Amino acid sequence: MPRHYANFIERVPGPSHTNNDAYRRDRYETYGTDTTTFPTQRARNAHPALVECTARGDRIRGDYQYDANSSRGYVARQDNIQRQYYEQTSGGYTPYDNRRLIDPAQDWLDSELEQGKVREEIYVSTPLAYGDLQSQKKHHGYIGDHYGYADEAENAVALHRRYAEDPASSARDLYGRSVPRGARPSGRGYPASIPDPGQYATDFQSVQTEPEYVIREPRKKKR
Repeated sequence: MPRHYANFIERVPGPSHTNNDAYRRDRYETYGTDTTTFPTQRARNAHPALVECTARGDRIRGDYQYDANSSRGYVARQDNIQRQYYEQTSGGYTPYDNRRLIDPAQDWLDSELEQGKVREEIYVSTPLAYGDLQSQKKHHGYIGDHYGYADEAENAVALHRRYAEDPASSARDLYGRSVPRGARPSGRGYPASIPDPGQYATDFQSVQTEPEYVIREPRKKKR
C-alpha cells in the first residue's frame, strides 16, 4: 500500500505552535520586523521550481483524471451485465484502456511527488516565514494534498498494470475485446458463472431465475 502521505506526516508532523500569538512571537525572534530577511508569500509563490512543477502538475492531473473518468464512463454506459463483467475482471476499465492509462497515471504519480518535495523543502527550510499560524497550517495541508494524490496515483498505476491488455495477444473475451495480460479463459459461461481472478469469460450463458409467483388455472367445480 502506498504510504507517501503517512510518511510525510511522520517526517513533518505539522505546526508545533498551538496558538497564533506564540507563532508570531517566535517568528519575530527569528526574523525581527525586517521583511527582507525572509521570503514573503509572493516570493514563495514565485519560486521557479514551484511555479514550473505546479503549472505542469495541474495539467497532468487534470488530463489523467479526465481520461480515466471517460474510460470508466464508457464501461458504465454498457448494459448491467457487461458493466459488472468489466468491474469484476479488469477494475472497471476495458483492458485496452488499462494499458493506455499506465503512462498517464505514472506521469501523475511523478508529478505529485515532485510538487510535494518542492513544497516540503520550502516549508522545512523556512517554517516561520509565514505571515501567521493559519498560513503555515494551510501550506502544510497543500503538501499533504500532493502526497495524498501520489497515493491515489500509485494505486491507479498498479490497477492499470494489473489489468492491462497484452497487445501481442489475440485472445478475446465474450464481448470481442482484448483481455488482461496473462489472463486465462475460464471455460465457463458468464454471468451464470463469474470468472475467477486472472480469468476471462469466452461465452455467454443466460441466467435462469425462479419466477416470483406462478399463475394457476382456477379449479373447475365438481358437478
